[in-house]
Amino acid sequence: MEMLQNILARSFFLKDATDNFVKEISNRLSLETYLPKDTLFVEGEPGNILFFVSAGAIDCFTSSSVKFRSINSGNLVGEASFFLRETYLFTAVASDACEIFELNFKDFWNEVLKNSMATTFLNYIQSDTNLETLVKEKNDVEKMMKNLNSSKMSKMMSMEEISTIPKGVILPDTALRFFWDFIAFISLLIYAFIIPYQLSFDSGKVGSVKFFCYLVLDIFFIIDVYARVNHFAIMK
Repeated sequence: MEMLQNILARSFFLKDATDNFVKEISNRLSLETYLPKDTLFVEGEPGNILFFVSAGAIDCFTSSSVKFRSINSGNLVGEASFFLRETYLFTAVASDACEIFELNFKDFWNEVLKNSMATTFLNYIQSDTNLETLVKEKNDVEKMMKNLNSSKMSKMMSMEEISTIPKGVILPDTALRFFWDFIAFISLLIYAFIIPYQLSFDSGKVGSVKFFCYLVLDIFFIIDVYARVNHFAIMK
């Protein structure tokens, strides 16, 4: 709770509000838990929620899925969009398990009206100094994202992400994968023919050559199951 108070004390407008108002705002916060890869918000969505990161870290991505910033515990996410009443500038995704306090703008505004602070808030946000703070944050993020999307850095980061594929993983579009799938298909056709034939016409005697062929097919399918579970990647 002490960390939350420290975050509130640094937040836009709240840092200059009365202790009683900040306390009432803190009572409006809801604690949410996010698992790794959970999405907080997507670029272009209305900035209706202000996020206070209590534990964990948040990764920020451009529209081309390039990570450009990480926000650790003790910080806010979406401040400029929340107070300027604009859409989110980027997509925020939980980097690991996170505990996040969320403030809905509707709850915030109800507290503003309840405490007769509407005029105070509007004057505060229209102040040249205070407005410049939010606009600067917004411009910095937009500039960074624009540079990433228009430069070679985006491609480099995408290549780096691809190069981190674990060793031993066989991708779907490789020659080895194509050859393996072809052999598996042919083997499956052989089994599809052999089993009905044996049931209908085979006398039950199996020669050494035939036994060896059946053994090879059985071993192949055992290896195939293991490989598909542990080494074959699939396309989403």
